[in-house]
Amino acid sequence: VRELVYKKTGKRACLWQIKTALALYHGKDVVGVARTGAGKTLSFWIPLLMALEDGLKKTAVVVTPLNLLGKQNAIQLNGGDIVSGKYDVVIINPELMTEEPCKSIWTNPKFTSMLMFGNDEGHCVSQWGRTFRNHYLNIGIIRYIVSNSIPFFVASATLPRTILKDVTELL
Repeated sequence: VRELVYKKTGKRACLWQIKTALALYHGKDVVGVARTGAGKTLSFWIPLLMALEDGLKKTAVVVTPLNLLGKQNAIQLNGGDIVSGKYDVVIINPELMTEEPCKSIWTNPKFTSMLMFGNDEGHCVSQWGRTFRNHYLNIGIIRYIVSNSIPFFVASATLPRTILKDVTELL
């Protein structure tokens, strides 16, 4: 795994990143809490690299608080590019992922069979979802809509126990 990561990214994966990646690759849910810049995101990209190396078609969907990226993906979703598997990575905001036209892709078995799911800034699920961005509270619904079991990765630099408990219950 370490060699693959280095070959594809030029970065040396740490043991905790490899363990996280292997758990995700084998379908386990993972919460990654580490300081900003520690490499939580690489932990999520490694399973995608592993799948591609193994000849498996996977799409990593990453929920982010950024609205601009989500709007750009809406255009590509309407064109069918996302559902067809044209992209290995889709970055989306919670508002877009829980509304049409995106909401309907979660019931498409062709798409969901190749799905990996990551939530960047995972503390936002609880903190923002209960205040000014309530769509964060609906992310967990995707688990019940998708017919296949998909691993969730939640990454955050700030996840106190109370927020962690809330996030795990919501997702």
